Amino acid sequence: MLWCLLFLCSYPLLSSAAPRFPYKRTCASTSLRFDVSGLQCVPCGVNEVSNDGKTCDCKAGYAKSAVSNINTLVFGTCKSCADLNMAVSESGRYCVKCDSTTTMLDTKTGKCRCRSPDNAVLSETDETGALRPQGTTCTKCATDAYAATSNECRRCAYPYVYSSSKKRCACPPKNGTVDNYPSSLAEESVCVDGTSADALTEVAKELRVSINRPFRHTFNDVISAAGGGRSVGSSGTVSVDNAAALVNFLSNATVMCYAEGSSEACNSLANLCVLSMFQRESNPCKIYDALVELRSSQQYWSQEIKPKVGWSYTLPWLYYEERPRAALYSNDAETPVSFQQASGKVQILKFVLSAYALDGTWLGMNNASLPMMQMCGHLTRESTAFARFGATFHNTCKVKMSDLFSRFAGALTNARLESRERRFQPVFYDLYYEDGVEKDGTPRYLSVPMIVENYMDRSNRKVNRDDLLNSGVLTRRFFMFDMYSGIPDSAAASDSSSSSSSSSSSSPSSSSSSSSPSSSSPSSSISTSSVPRDIYLTFLSHVTIDVDLKKSPRDGINPPRATLRYTTVHIENTGAGSTTAADEAKAMSEHSTPVVALTSESANFEVSSSFKTTYEASKDRFDDTFQNIIIVVGVVSAFAWLFRMNTYIRRRLDPNIDLEFLMRALVELAFVGGMLLSFTLTITSWYWFLFYKLQDSVYTLIPQDDQIEDYYTALVCSVVFLGFSCVCEVLHQCNFDYFFLDWEKPRYHFNPGGVGGKGGAYQAEPVSAWRMLYVINQWNDMASWRATTPPMTYVISLFVIVGFNAKGLTTMTPDAGDLSSPYHAIESVVLRFAVSTFIVTVTLLVEYLFKQLLYYRYIKGHPLDDFLDVLTLSNISIFILFDNYAGYYLHGRSLMPTADTNLSEISNCLRMEAGNSMSKRGLIPDANQADSRVPDNQEFEIFLPRELRKSYDVKLLDMIEDKARGEVNRTTGISLGGAFTAPTLPEEKLLNAQSEIANTFRDFIHRVESDHENIVRERTGFGSMFGGDVGVDGNNPVFFHDFNRAWSTSIFFGNELRLAVFEMMVFATVFASSGRASVAAVVAILVDVLLSYMRQELGTNNVSRKSLVDPRFLM
Repeated sequence: MLWCLLFLCSYPLLSSAAPRFPYKRTCASTSLRFDVSGLQCVPCGVNEVSNDGKTCDCKAGYAKSAVSNINTLVFGTCKSCADLNMAVSESGRYCVKCDSTTTMLDTKTGKCRCRSPDNAVLSETDETGALRPQGTTCTKCATDAYAATSNECRRCAYPYVYSSSKKRCACPPKNGTVDNYPSSLAEESVCVDGTSADALTEVAKELRVSINRPFRHTFNDVISAAGGGRSVGSSGTVSVDNAAALVNFLSNATVMCYAEGSSEACNSLANLCVLSMFQRESNPCKIYDALVELRSSQQYWSQEIKPKVGWSYTLPWLYYEERPRAALYSNDAETPVSFQQASGKVQILKFVLSAYALDGTWLGMNNASLPMMQMCGHLTRESTAFARFGATFHNTCKVKMSDLFSRFAGALTNARLESRERRFQPVFYDLYYEDGVEKDGTPRYLSVPMIVENYMDRSNRKVNRDDLLNSGVLTRRFFMFDMYSGIPDSAAASDSSSSSSSSSSSSPSSSSSSSSPSSSSPSSSISTSSVPRDIYLTFLSHVTIDVDLKKSPRDGINPPRATLRYTTVHIENTGAGSTTAADEAKAMSEHSTPVVALTSESANFEVSSSFKTTYEASKDRFDDTFQNIIIVVGVVSAFAWLFRMNTYIRRRLDPNIDLEFLMRALVELAFVGGMLLSFTLTITSWYWFLFYKLQDSVYTLIPQDDQIEDYYTALVCSVVFLGFSCVCEVLHQCNFDYFFLDWEKPRYHFNPGGVGGKGGAYQAEPVSAWRMLYVINQWNDMASWRATTPPMTYVISLFVIVGFNAKGLTTMTPDAGDLSSPYHAIESVVLRFAVSTFIVTVTLLVEYLFKQLLYYRYIKGHPLDDFLDVLTLSNISIFILFDNYAGYYLHGRSLMPTADTNLSEISNCLRMEAGNSMSKRGLIPDANQADSRVPDNQEFEIFLPRELRKSYDVKLLDMIEDKARGEVNRTTGISLGGAFTAPTLPEEKLLNAQSEIANTFRDFIHRVESDHENIVRERTGFGSMFGGDVGVDGNNPVFFHDFNRAWSTSIFFGNELRLAVFEMMVFATVFASSGRASVAAVVAILVDVLLSYMRQELGTNNVSRKSLVDPRFLM
């Protein structure tokens, strides 16, 4: 207890030791500085101030002395040099004297100042580095030099000299000698002088180029973030006059590129042309084209690149001079490719980016920067997934404006540009493909052509999008993010640059950071307080890198190409003009991002973006293969259709061509065409799957989804044809003519009658109808039975595709063992169809074989055999007429004395039948046939004579149809209530007609039994395989033994192939088009349910009508 009390008492003391403190990044006054070691504002020393908030410096006129005592925490003191009648040295560490050439003090800095500051500098030391005893002196710079700083003279770059009148370096006079510069050299040299406007005008005149003023930057297809993505204005075109990029860079870049061939200046000029979307009529592109033409006699890599491509000396390469078709399908790429790692071949394509700042500064080569072109980001493990040969890659998303700002705000700093002046400026890239290496290990670079979809020709047509191969223009350089070109100069220039841009922004001495004033760039800083309200943000939204396989050699590729599309978004900056001078100074000192405050609507505005790589082979291979198969299938379909129609005509026994004949022809054509198209699509898809996934060496590539129009057409046609065929088959089955023939004889009982039993007579008892009702219900129930179970089939298929990730096989990666299903891999329609059809086919085969070989043999009897047993026990036969004269006959006459008996007698009869103590069940049980199946055969395909069919129609069927039409007329009306009235019971005359026609059919069967040698036949040869009907003339009956159970085609069980293929095609088509196996499985099961429902409902009505059994007794 004591320990607990001690702990509770000491807990507040223990908890107070937690290292928690209030953190403030900004100090309140200039007398404080932020100490990064302690993360705290600490006071400066005596006579010290903090100008940047980070360090403390002595006040003006004070010098900082060394530490006198190492044990003190005061690290140096500031002493007044003015008290000593001295000035502060340049280093600020000691006091110095000022000689007679200088004034005593500069009151602002406390340092010496030249009495005549024109082109003069201060010097504290002599030639040996010792302090001058007389003090700091003032020295005038040479004639060809200028005062770069207060204590440094720099020589003007040739051929410039210092002009005292212009106060800067300028061109030497043409009529004399200035110091050591002879007039002959001055006359021979190329020298441009004057302000930026004058210099640009002079160069443009030399190049015979007209300059458009004001400097205008035009954006096309601009959408508004605040407007939800609607076009800005009526046409989406916005122009910014005096654009900062053009005002600050164009003049200097033009002059320096023209006069001195400066690589930085020429690259800067090219970058401005790229920002203009390569518009030939823009100022930078016109100047660039003129310089390219002027220097076309000398080109880079003239020995390696032939013919000339327009890569003129001193200039970067922007435009392809050759036509797009020649450039895109050249043989420049030499290194073979492979799906697997192989010596001398490439599996992972290597791309290299050469980066440039807007001012032309080269930022170096980077072979790991290409993934950053993915605006959607990428997984680390997939950083090279896009470059794996044959593995198509697609990364797509919606990009928020806020994410773009946060991503690119400091991108240039990461690219080794630490200057805040360049923070808003875009970076430009040239893309190269590493096409192998030389013998010494030097990589070979192949230029990757750019297809900029935003490019517009002089007629404002987007030729790269609409007519690339004929009128398109291929380019080289690109950028990813630009907000600078949409800022007007009034908002872009800082105080220093705005003061110099009007007078000396292109002057050779306008910069103090370069050793050569003539090669300097103008200042282009963007103050945080001057970011405009209207921001036009252009970013690279869609990138597609295409790699085409050559026709020969098969493992060679054409040069990769990149298709780019830029999106420009108008954003309102609510933070424009909201910062103070102190905020500006702090932002400049901290190199922070300029203030851009977006509204929540603009920040959350999303634009679609994508990065895609495709690997394609010649589409001719796929087209040729598919078209050849289609031709063969078409020929086979024609023969199959003609054969089926010939069979139909011979069964129909009617040469007239009527509507029924035409409809039948159409249904047969749809069935044959749909089946063969399905077979073609399946085999073709399996073929491409095997060749693509299992090939080690490069042989072919799977075609892209947008290249297989014929495949899509065949896919849709097969589903439509099979669907039409199945629906028509259901309707056909639901219009068959049925007649259930009861063989049961009536029982007689003696009716004594009269008095004393005299005058009695035997009277027939009615035959029970329950057997007939049972058989009809059984038949009606089995109408929609299937040889397979579709719900189970597609649940298993769904489990395999999703559970075992077989969907990974549908990605366009050339590896059958790779089931990883990369996040950004593209799935192919062909591969989806191949995988789904294969899984469903295997599932159906396993299910069918299981039922036929195991389930029906050892677990449960075959349902068709069971139904024949029911017919025999019920003593009922069935006539199924699918045409006027053709149909099937199921013989169910029982061998028992009576079917209306008890279970004991039925069991005895079955035992006797099993012991061969009774006659066979067949129609001709005692026939002496070589085929042992004949005596037991109860199934026949029949052809009725015309007389019998006519008698059936006249005596019964016509009356049934008349009764049905009458019921339809009675139940038709405005009210829907009549449609649900109780069905009318059959009239007595119908029942009598049925009894009469039953006797007719019994006589007919007796005739067949008595003359079975002439009537009952077996199909042989061609007829057995294809159902050819020989000897059918319509005058005599013909019975064919139906050993193959063709009668099952009158129900779903015998149409399993048609239904299974149709449902498989539905499943495969939905999965191929949507990529969602669950949706495909649901749709396929629904199709099965709908077909079964149609067959059950319509079939019930038909059987009820034809058998005169009220539908209420059909369950």
